[in-house]
Amino acid sequence: MAGRRPQRATGGKKGAPGSPQSISGQKDTREPLARTRSSSPTRTATTLPTDTAHTSTFTKQIQDREYQIRELERRNDLLQKDHDNNAYAKMRLDNHDRLDKWTLYLPAKWLEEIWPIFTSLDRLARNYIRRDTKTLSPEQKRDLIASLDGFCVQDDFDVIAAGLPKALRSIFLQSLVGTFLVKECILKFLMNPFWYLSPRPSSDTGEEKPPINTPGFGDQILTLYRTMLDSNPSDAHLWRLWTTRFCNADNEIGNNMAAHRRSMADKICEEVFSQDLLQSLLSNSDEEAQHIALEQLKDKFKSAADFSVRVSCQLPYMEFETLKIINPYFYHSSTETKLGIRHGLGSSKHRLDGHRILYLESPAIYICGGAHDFCEKRLGQQAIVYVDDQENPRSS
Repeated sequence: MAGRRPQRATGGKKGAPGSPQSISGQKDTREPLARTRSSSPTRTATTLPTDTAHTSTFTKQIQDREYQIRELERRNDLLQKDHDNNAYAKMRLDNHDRLDKWTLYLPAKWLEEIWPIFTSLDRLARNYIRRDTKTLSPEQKRDLIASLDGFCVQDDFDVIAAGLPKALRSIFLQSLVGTFLVKECILKFLMNPFWYLSPRPSSDTGEEKPPINTPGFGDQILTLYRTMLDSNPSDAHLWRLWTTRFCNADNEIGNNMAAHRRSMADKICEEVFSQDLLQSLLSNSDEEAQHIALEQLKDKFKSAADFSVRVSCQLPYMEFETLKIINPYFYHSSTETKLGIRHGLGSSKHRLDGHRILYLESPAIYICGGAHDFCEKRLGQQAIVYVDDQENPRSS
């Protein structure tokens, strides 16, 4: 019929809201787009354990860092307390006296260290010993010359003084006492590797031992060492090396031994300083001045004591040659002796050739032994000598 209204398409009658419709009016049968990775329930389920593991790792790292920070703070507090109590300085001082790891100590360094000790002893004598010799008694003169046996000709004090150059006569007494201190330093510390156990054995001079309390086995150790030296020197020096190292190891025994050495060095110094002869030659009898002089002497002797122990831990060793061994007459061409600086020779090198050596400022030093040639002996330091400066010197 002409007036009939056209029918609507049946496909859109009761369509679900939001459902896509095809252009043709039929329901869209296409599959939905694939879900994104973040929206996938399966993917989300598998990533949760991984995130938990990462969180656990980060937490552990943070805890470690916090522990390290707390540990550093704790150590800083301890260091601050040590610093406040001066424990760090004390530890450094103790380590200076211990022979940790027995570091190689080359003989070339020995001479660089021992020479300043000798010169400082000479300087100390010039600072604290009087110059005037007119008031010296004959006994004082005789005792001083006798105490320098090997370092000074055993002649009359005034005869020796008259043979010296004028520049030296005014300080002759001071110079002789400087030589006396050098000799005491050598005998007490450098020629006795076990000085801290047996400071002066009775066999050295035949005199009574000084009132220094020492362990009884100290003399036995030194006696054994000297017996070995007579029979087999190479074995004796090896035994000396290891015995010294074991006595001064980095342990409780070594720490106690270091303290004992310091105490013993002070006692030896006090014994030397308190000798009647030396006391009578001091320029100032004031108690404070004597205390200063004693403290300075202790400082020099402690340096020699420490040097002695470090050298005794090495295989090479030192020998000191005095007037009992070296040529008693001076020659400028000698490799073993050289004139003291107070002799003004100028260009006249030959002027004093053949003149008698009157006394030593310091002896000749030889470095002996070694890992490759135990019989090796080489001159390390010439003897510093003062000779008869008269035109017609007296011979003896």
